[in-house]
Amino acid sequence: MPPYLRIKRASLSSVTGRIAAGSTPCCKRSIRFVGSAVVHCPCKSGHRGFALPRTVGGWRLLNQQLWEQAGQLRQQVLNRFGVGEPDTFQLAVVPAAIHRITRLPASRRREFRDYLKPLIDRAVALPAVPVVEPDSTMESTSMQETRLSAASGSACACCQGYCCRGGAYTHAYLGVETLQRYVAARPDQPPDQILAAYLRYIGKETSEGSCVYQRADGCSLPREMRATICNNFYCGGLREFRAKVPATGPVRGFFVAMTDNEICRAALVDEEQMLMMSAPPAPRD
Repeated sequence: MPPYLRIKRASLSSVTGRIAAGSTPCCKRSIRFVGSAVVHCPCKSGHRGFALPRTVGGWRLLNQQLWEQAGQLRQQVLNRFGVGEPDTFQLAVVPAAIHRITRLPASRRREFRDYLKPLIDRAVALPAVPVVEPDSTMESTSMQETRLSAASGSACACCQGYCCRGGAYTHAYLGVETLQRYVAARPDQPPDQILAAYLRYIGKETSEGSCVYQRADGCSLPREMRATICNNFYCGGLREFRAKVPATGPVRGFFVAMTDNEICRAALVDEEQMLMMSAPPAPRD
């Protein structure tokens, strides 16, 4: 195991010092969004702030600044642990989910149950779908795909479920096709047991404003029970990362999770090992 990955978690401040969200032209200190476009400078020189243009170009400028910060952060972290060849750790920027764990209202559980029950009845009534067996011709690339999947999972852990928010409004993205696949693998299981199986994985707590299955430690639903999109979806940053990974050799990455205006977390990934770092809370003005 590489020495820098013997530490599983760290604070970005302990590795690099405080991470600034951006900088204003006058004082190079961190910037804050107020509303949708105005950035206020926290300096004491009387500079009140400036407005980013409500154009694609304006947001590209901010995005470029954050990308530059992400690159600098990667260099600082790798220098801190004495890692050479930083370019072998491909830089990727992913969204950062900002949420809090809250008690799941009984009404949401009932709503989910009432949605799922007729869906299961439809899936059971439809003709059985064939069970797809793994393709034996993929064995030659399975090792690299396994490594890539592990690195992708680390990126998702760094993000902490930004895409899962949509599951709050689509009942975990579950549809008839997903239930048909489940039924095909368990043809002897009656509808009431299928419903009980899905409800069993809904806990008493969930991420506020997100999918009922999203908890502090990730998705509680087993992969074989999830909607296809939950297993196959990759955000833009992760798709770009996967496309650039060499066909052979180690899979390494430096993932930075950020909101529109600040870096929240970072993950240094080497094969199946990951060092997760979190940014310290921003100081109050």
